Amino acid sequence: MADVKLPSGFIRLEYIESDGAQYINTGLNNLAQSEWFCDFAVTDWNWSSAGSQYLCILGACDTVNNIWKIVFGHNKANAYNYYYYTESGLYSQMPNYWMIYTVPDNKRHTLQIEYDTPYGGRMWLDGIAVNIGLAVETDTALPLFLFARNENGTAKRFSKMRCYSLWGKRGGYYVINAYPARRISDGAVGMYDLKTDTFLTNSGTGKFIAGPAVVPQIGSFSFAGKETLDDFGLLIEQRPTEEGGNKILNTFSIPGRTGTLTLDTGAISNVTRSYNVAFKDTENLGAKMRAIRAWLAGTSGYVQLIDTYDGDVFRLARVVSLGSFENIMQRYGRGVLSFDCDPRRFLFSGLTPITAAGSITNPGMPSRPRISLSASSSGTAVIGGTTITVTTATSSIIIDSESRVIEAGADKVSFADFPVIPSGDGTISVTGGVSIVGITPRWWQP
Repeated sequence: MADVKLPSGFIRLEYIESDGAQYINTGLNNLAQSEWFCDFAVTDWNWSSAGSQYLCILGACDTVNNIWKIVFGHNKANAYNYYYYTESGLYSQMPNYWMIYTVPDNKRHTLQIEYDTPYGGRMWLDGIAVNIGLAVETDTALPLFLFARNENGTAKRFSKMRCYSLWGKRGGYYVINAYPARRISDGAVGMYDLKTDTFLTNSGTGKFIAGPAVVPQIGSFSFAGKETLDDFGLLIEQRPTEEGGNKILNTFSIPGRTGTLTLDTGAISNVTRSYNVAFKDTENLGAKMRAIRAWLAGTSGYVQLIDTYDGDVFRLARVVSLGSFENIMQRYGRGVLSFDCDPRRFLFSGLTPITAAGSITNPGMPSRPRISLSASSSGTAVIGGTTITVTTATSSIIIDSESRVIEAGADKVSFADFPVIPSGDGTISVTGGVSIVGITPRWWQP
C-alpha cells in the first residue's frame, strides 16, 4: 500500500464502507474524456436498492435530458458484472457500453478506464486490460456521487461497498485524488482529496464504517498541534512498548487475621509512553532541539497524543520531561521523548455525537459521556440506565459525566448520579419535550 501522507489533523484509513445509505458528493461534473480509477470491494451484490437492476459505484445521470455518466457500476441478480456507459441515452437505448463479467465476490478489486489510447477506449480489471471500445462518451452537468448514482440531484442505486481510493484525471492532471480518512477533531469519516485539500464527508444518512488506520512506513506522533516528522524531522525508531496500567487497590490488615483485605477502587493508574526517536538529518540540530524543548515546555495539563502505530485511538498525555538526546562529537543522535498518559485509549468514533434516541453499542469499557439536551417542555432522558428529569423548557442542558459537572441548566434537571454508558448494546430514550442535541460517548479501551 502506498505510503500516502495526509495533512495534519487527519488519519488515513484503509477503507471506508457504506451500508447502503451513505454516499459522497464529489462535486465533479462536466468532465468528458476523463480517466478514472477506483479501488473497491462490493460487500453485498444482491441487496435491494429501490428494486434497482444495477447499482452504482460512481456516477450521475440526467434523465430529463438523457445524459448519463456512469463511471463504474455492477449488476444484481444473475448477471454479475462491472460496466461503464460510453454514450448518452436511456439504458434500453444504449448498446455501446463496456462490460466486464466476473463472479460475484466480496474481494477487493481495481477498475480503471481511459478514453484516448492507441486502441481507443480501454478498461482494466485488477490491472488487466479486458475490453477495448470506441473512445466515445458524454458527460452531465450533475456532479458525480461515490457509493451511489446522482439521479437528477437525488442519490439512488446505492452500492454496499468499501472504497480504498479514488482518482480521476483529465488531460493528464488530477481532478480528484482521494483516500479514506478520519478527521481527528471530531472523528468524522470520509474521503480526503489531496488535489483540492478538501475533506469529503457523508451526504447521506447514518455513518460510514471506518476501516483500520493505515500504519505508515515511517512512524511519527502528533501532540499539542505539532507533528514529529513534519515539524522537527524526528523519526520513531520502533513501536513503543504497550503498557496497560495497574489497578488501583487499597489494602488493609486486621490484627490477628492472616492475609490482606483489598478494596478495588475501580480505577487504573497512569502509564508512561516513551518514543525512541532520531533526527533524519543533521542540519541545524541545535535549533531543532531547542524547538522541541520549547514545544514540550509550552504545554500544560493533558493534551491529545496520537501516533501512527495506533491510529484508531488517541491518548490524553502530559509532559513530565523535556526529552534527552545523545550528543556525540557535537552531533545530536538518538533521544527519548516520554509522556505520562491517562491509561484509557479513546476511540475516535467516540467523538462523533449521538443525535437521536435509539439503540447504541459501546465497543469498549463503561464510558462517561458529555450530554447536551434541549427541552420544549418537561420530560426525561434515559442514558445508561440513568434517568435525567427535566422540569421545564430550556434551550440548553449540558452534563459532563467525566468531570461530574452540570455546565448549563443545573436548575432545570435532576438525576441520581452522572450517567455512565455500559459496555455492549443499550438504548437511549427521551420522553415529553426533551430532545437530544448531542451525546459525545467517549468510547475507550484499556
